[in-house]
Amino acid sequence: MPEKQITVNREHKSTLFALVFSNARDAFSLYNAMNGTAYDDPNELEFNTLENAVYMGMKNDISFLCRADMNLYEAQSTWNPNMPLRGVFYLSALYKAYVAEHGLDIYSSARLTLPAPRYVVFYNGTKEQPDRQELRLSDSFAKDGEMLRNTGTASRLRGESNHTDRRDSHSVPAGTADIEHYAANGAGPENSPAAAADIEPHAANGAGPENSHAAAAGGYAPALECIAHVININHGHNRELMENCRRLAEYARLVGLIRQYRAEGMTLRAAADRAIDECIADGILADILLKNRAEVTDMILEEYNEELHIRNEKRLSREEGLIEGHEKGITDAAVKLLKAGSLPPDQIAQILGLPLETVQSLQTE
Repeated sequence: MPEKQITVNREHKSTLFALVFSNARDAFSLYNAMNGTAYDDPNELEFNTLENAVYMGMKNDISFLCRADMNLYEAQSTWNPNMPLRGVFYLSALYKAYVAEHGLDIYSSARLTLPAPRYVVFYNGTKEQPDRQELRLSDSFAKDGEMLRNTGTASRLRGESNHTDRRDSHSVPAGTADIEHYAANGAGPENSPAAAADIEPHAANGAGPENSHAAAAGGYAPALECIAHVININHGHNRELMENCRRLAEYARLVGLIRQYRAEGMTLRAAADRAIDECIADGILADILLKNRAEVTDMILEEYNEELHIRNEKRLSREEGLIEGHEKGITDAAVKLLKAGSLPPDQIAQILGLPLETVQSLQTE
């Protein structure tokens, strides 16, 4: 049976990460390394990457079904605490497509069996981060009395909702289930994906249910949780993972060399050319670089220029007191960026922490 492989969508600017792991064999190797398994048939992996999912103007993710897992892997070089929210949007679209493809009836009297979601972000930015950490959607939920500043809502919320349970990053198993409170076949928590992955209940302040979101909502918990498992792949981090997935180590090495040569004063193109030459000589990603050198160079230039552009827009906005100011300042910042025409609405929303609908509404005014 021929090996499964996806092609890079040319309608969007793709990142090197998406190209490196577009091959089923390499994606399968990364899956094994993340889960501590040794499965040997890449044909068990079925890509279902969303073609229209773009982050920061770049397509930097892969998603695939493997055994009983729905996997979403992506690389990010810009630190973003809102990764779990993106995961919710992406995973929701994946499940919607899964239900449609398999003709499942969500109104059936029988419980559907679904693949467990696994959301992993491979971080290779310059901000110092631990080897592994969990970012939870519930950490973004409004706290007692907090105003929803993102939408300008003046109403206050009732109850306490401060999820601050943070596990030691080294104790978090790679590949843990992303959406919790899912009981398998009604058999109780001991058989659920969360229990299998050794995820503890996410308590609020450790003070019992009276201080939890459940108490705030009259006795029932928030309806949704999503966990982004952030894996630091910069040099010196997660050595065992790198040893178990050669492609990931090679990808991280190439990115690290480019940053090193940039720091030494080389232009981005010169740094990319030198890093590619060195990697080819050392057999690092050599098969990809020799066959697709021009394409890889363009990807690197696009990716780094996009990262720099986003960073500059954030800096300029902060200098003018628009991001960290009041709600009116944030709205004014969005209007200014829309008028400048340098960024599309989705990126403006990402930079300013606004809902996309709000930015689109400002665009039409």
